[in-house]
Amino acid sequence: MRGLTKGVMMNSLKKYISAFGLACLFIFLYACGSDESSSSPISSSYEASNAESAPESDQTPEPTSENEIEDPTAEPIVQDEIADPTPIQEDTESVILLADYAWMDPTKSEATIALQEFLEIEADGWYGIGTRSAHLAALEERGLSTGNVPTCDLTVGEELCGVQEGTPMENALATLIAGMGEPDNQSDWYFICYTNHKTYSWGSVTVYFREEPNQNAYAHWSIYNRFTASEGWQDPFPSQVKFTESVLVTWPEEDHRLIPRDFETGEIDASAITDSVVASGEHLEPYLEDFETNIGYSLQYDLMWGINLLYTDKYKVLYHEYTPTDDPEPELVRIWEWATDDLLACD
Repeated sequence: MRGLTKGVMMNSLKKYISAFGLACLFIFLYACGSDESSSSPISSSYEASNAESAPESDQTPEPTSENEIEDPTAEPIVQDEIADPTPIQEDTESVILLADYAWMDPTKSEATIALQEFLEIEADGWYGIGTRSAHLAALEERGLSTGNVPTCDLTVGEELCGVQEGTPMENALATLIAGMGEPDNQSDWYFICYTNHKTYSWGSVTVYFREEPNQNAYAHWSIYNRFTASEGWQDPFPSQVKFTESVLVTWPEEDHRLIPRDFETGEIDASAITDSVVASGEHLEPYLEDFETNIGYSLQYDLMWGINLLYTDKYKVLYHEYTPTDDPEPELVRIWEWATDDLLACD
């Protein structure tokens, strides 16, 4: 009996041991499978899914074309505000050199003194030939324009550039060139007023030199120009034309050369000088009527020479006009000459 019971118990124990061993084996196999999940198809699929759903980079892509339309919902890009450029300080040298100056300004302006100090020459406030020469040299050295450089005053009835009659030709010519630059034209020697003369011209200004036994000398100067309505003045005026104050001189209508005068000196006899004053000023005009209005007197007509003439103790003005006959479209030509009286004393 006891032997039977022991056999039954052994059989039952074998069954339990078999079941327990199977369970342990299952648990062991499951644990091993979990450790190798990195090579599992399920694991690879999960990683691929995560890779596809990864957030994109926040870098802004560059446009692919010039005409690409910006996303209206995108926030505007804020750029740093650009500061205004620092203004360039004006060159002090250029300001001084390019300023306007007046020839022999009697006020002796501070501007002229400042220019002379800059040029390191005598600062007397007078803009004359020496200042002009130094001024031109400084402008040319710096490559600046010389258009504003003043020239000798053109005051009808006064000396030109301060040159007096009888000054040796070489000295006078050097002074005139320093005051007005190189002449535009010059003539050969020719006979006028009982002796040979040679002329140099600066635009409309003509300077006469006469031939003398000892040395050739400066004689006189005048302004000669012609005007047409279509072309204006034929020649430029080197500077503004002014007239000095003078008084009218009487002369016989038939011939202005009959005015009593000293033949050698050319001085007009006091009996021919009137009390009628011709004021100083800028009287220059191309039209006769306007010129007469400016000076306050009418020009007399010279019957012998067929010209209109204003005669004063300092200068004389000659005017005549004509219409070219050989021009297919003729236009009235107005001829003007403003001359020191001494020059035409013998005409």
